[in-house]
Order: sequence, then C-alpha cells, then structure tokens
Amino acid sequence: MNYNHLVIIDPQYDFCDPNGSLYVPNADEDMKRLSRFIKEFDHIDEISITMDTHQYYQIFHKLFWLDKNDKELGDFTEISADDIIEGRYKTRNPSHMEWATYYINKLEQDGKYNLTIWPYHCIAGTRGATINEDINEAIKLFAVSKVEKVNYYFKGINPYTEHYSAMKPEVDYSSNLNYRTKTDIEDTGSRNSNLLASMSHADNIYIGGEALSHCVANTINDIIDFDVIDLSKLVVLTDTSSSVTGAESLSKTLMDRLDVLGIRRCKTTDII
Repeated sequence: MNYNHLVIIDPQYDFCDPNGSLYVPNADEDMKRLSRFIKEFDHIDEISITMDTHQYYQIFHKLFWLDKNDKELGDFTEISADDIIEGRYKTRNPSHMEWATYYINKLEQDGKYNLTIWPYHCIAGTRGATINEDINEAIKLFAVSKVEKVNYYFKGINPYTEHYSAMKPEVDYSSNLNYRTKTDIEDTGSRNSNLLASMSHADNIYIGGEALSHCVANTINDIIDFDVIDLSKLVVLTDTSSSVTGAESLSKTLMDRLDVLGIRRCKTTDII
C-alpha cells in the first residue's frame, strides 16, 4: 500500500481570502478544491502544512526601510544592489545596514529576485496568519477520521531574511549568530531537515498551496536542488495553486522545469 503525504504551502487568510492583505487571485477557489481533495481522497496518510509567520519589523516590510529623504517606502517597492550603492534606501535601524547590504548583494549574486517590500501579511497572532477555513475544516475531518496529527511548519519569523521556500530561507544566516534569534523557528538557518525527512518516507508527495509563483515554486525548486527526494514521488496539484498577479512567468518557468524533469503534475479531479 502506497504511503501518501500531502504538503500544503501557506494556506492562510492573507493569501487566500479576497480581503487578505496579499490576496492571490483565485486562491479562495484553490482552497475549496484542495479541501475537497482532502475530504474525498481517502488515501492521504500524512498532512504537512507550512505557515508564513512574520512580524512587523521584517526585512521585506516597510518598517525596516527608509528612502534617502527619510520617507517610508511604499508597498511593492523593489530594492536592488545598485539602489544600495547609490544610497537610495537605508535601514531604519542604522545597525542593520551592514546586514541588509550583504543580504541584497547575496540575492543578486545568487540570481534571485530583488528584495520586494510586501504589504504587512501573516503577522504572528493576527487573523491574516490563520489557516483558510475550508482547509481547517478538511484537516479536522482528516484528524478525526484517521485519529492522526497534522504537521505544522512555521517559516519566516526571523526578521532578517525572506523565506519563500518551506525548505530554506532566501539567504543562509546559520553562520551569522548576530542574526539568529532566540525564538528562531528555522533552527539552522539553512534547511528544513524535519520536513525533508518526513517527505522522504512517502511513496507519493502531493504539493499544493500558495502562491504558485513564489512559495510553492521556491519550495519545489529547493526539493529538486537538494537532491535528497526521489523526484518520481512528487505530484504537483495544479488546480490548488495560483500566481501572484504579474508573476505568472515564474509559474511557467516552474512548470517547464517539471516537464523537463518528468515530475508529475495534475488536477485534484484527476485523482478523486
């Protein structure tokens, strides 16, 4: 009998509700389909849920930054290495400028996105960080019917890094103790070894959640790049994930990579 592990990326209010601060268009419908999958596909043995969990003072929130005239940055401002060199932006707390400079240069060196200032979202303890109601209902039914726990993995609480992927932060801070925090959930700053270990035991790993262009794509790309999971186990549920507006090309890049590697992708309705 195959062991099936469902991994749900960031199914939270701020992404999945039209009133959320960083709503992904169609995410509410994605969650309805994913909820139905959990309820109707009786062969799910394990569920893991990742949860974006932030604070107001975070490197990708406007509280962290000022422009050269001491004005607050607007949401969706992008900060590049050239912006730092030219002195267009600075950290509100001067003692964090050295790290921020290193961080943004490291993003560029690694070929990643420019740092984006996102609207406040998934703030710890607020409604925005809570799990979508349809998903909550479905995982309750799973827990009751299977008499089994659900795994929760929190990511992004460290204020000094982005954490799109469920597997690792955008910039590895594990060797820099000044930017580790006493409550750091990402205990190594390098990779989510617990989730990887849990996934490695499954025969099929179904992946859905939000957003396809960012957190889902980065999670899947890291799984591929780490080369510790048999890629034949992966199944991407394409009707449970949507793109951030304007970032559809990132989703296409992911889909192209899946096809090249022969990684399965399908709709939930192809299974139930």
